[in-house]
Amino acid sequence: MNPVKQHVEELADISPPHEYVTDHGTVIESDLKQISLAGSQITVSADMTQDEQALIEDAIRAIQPRGKECFRNALNLSLYDHHLRYTEGYASPSFRPDTVVEHAWAMLDGEKIVDPTPEFEHHYGVVFSSQEILEQNAESNIKSDGIICGRRNYDFLAEQGYTR
Repeated sequence: MNPVKQHVEELADISPPHEYVTDHGTVIESDLKQISLAGSQITVSADMTQDEQALIEDAIRAIQPRGKECFRNALNLSLYDHHLRYTEGYASPSFRPDTVVEHAWAMLDGEKIVDPTPEFEHHYGVVFSSQEILEQNAESNIKSDGIICGRRNYDFLAEQGYTR
């Protein structure tokens, strides 16, 4: 079992974000690779095609991802192209695989990881397909806190019936 999924499920009874990801999340089972595109180190699914990599390179060049700003980076990727979908949940840093942290990345067509914050593996999260939800939350704290994970941004979880 994915160690991140196991961790999130163990906390689902006491944490609304963990419960929401448990109910709606997807374990991303994909071989990952680190690549350098447009001057940025990023993590992508190993089975990216050349056309997909060209789209990602254009997106990375346009958004200029910043370190330690995963929510902002993922949101900007999803706003850049509709094939890149904002995904939020949890991941483990490759340098501390026993640790699970809140994280956001993009999914190319909902299937392949595009993570401009490259030091993560074992992703488990919710792929947002609604542009409306992204646009509503882009106005709030999503750029620093995310939609699900942000402690100051529980409006989304409350609307979904996940706050206590």
